[in-house]
Amino acid sequence: MLSLDLRVHGFSAESWLRLLSLFGVGSETEPTTAEKRGTLVIVENADGLPSAAFHTLLGRIDPEGYASRSDLPALCERQLARRGVVVRRGAVEELTERVATRIVAEHDFAAQWLLLFEATRELTREGLLYFWPEAAQIPLPNSAMLSRALDLVLPNEHCFLAVLWDGSEIWSALCLRRRAGQIDLIAGPDAVLDVTGPLGGDYRRDHRALRSAVSSAIAPVHIGLFAQRERFQSLLRDPHPGAWAKAVALREVIIDPAPAYVHVAVSADAMRASAKKTGEWLGGIDFLSWLEPFARGIRQQVAQVASVTGLLGWNPLHVLAARLRSKEHRDAE
Repeated sequence: MLSLDLRVHGFSAESWLRLLSLFGVGSETEPTTAEKRGTLVIVENADGLPSAAFHTLLGRIDPEGYASRSDLPALCERQLARRGVVVRRGAVEELTERVATRIVAEHDFAAQWLLLFEATRELTREGLLYFWPEAAQIPLPNSAMLSRALDLVLPNEHCFLAVLWDGSEIWSALCLRRRAGQIDLIAGPDAVLDVTGPLGGDYRRDHRALRSAVSSAIAPVHIGLFAQRERFQSLLRDPHPGAWAKAVALREVIIDPAPAYVHVAVSADAMRASAKKTGEWLGGIDFLSWLEPFARGIRQQVAQVASVTGLLGWNPLHVLAARLRSKEHRDAE
């Protein structure tokens, strides 16, 4: 999935941290001493008793009060740790051995990571590893399924472009290019602005210039996403049906170009909102009038458009939103 010749450029430290902060909470502010931070790691002996313990930010700690894994949440609370991991002695060596025996030369990075996740789950089921808070187990796709999903989302010789604004200034940007079946370029806002030149400061107009310049200088844009940072960040965490449909209809989020599967997904989101409570989340917007120019093409293509959710067996956006909301809830406690 990632090329051996992968190039990453056009990021400053600030723009890179800004991009990462979309999927975290409070990463741009200084933490207070009362905030939960880091991970608490307990190393158990063969009898399940703690032989060592450390906090990833504070170093070695005394695991006083830990007699079984049911005591881990309370210990994390006392040590102000966001999460906890219990490792049975020898588990790391067992994990390494299992992965090493399954990897072959033909495996790409994605296949290797999937093997690592698979082996980690095996050790978790066997009790050699334990993670808190416990998360729902989503099915792991195989590398062929990931490849087919990527073919749908980002075909070869095309790129994905996302640009976020803070007011009239570009806050951060990301451009991914795919060639020969692999991502060979990850470009940041500096690289995008280098090929675009000066902009007007309004994302509703500037997105056309960005799309055109990137298509000419890097690769044709297969899907482009343009929005204000705060609105996009809130949508990542919004569980309500119709939230994305409303944002697209109001042009709070501009998706341009928008492949057929995007129109299908957005219209399905609107339909879910209508089914739950007509107009509650669309605010009286005639969404079908926005969709009408695309409706005929969608009807012709929907039978041919493979669903990413169907390929993977789970919805990536639903899982991401749930994880981000859960993270915010824990941080607010």
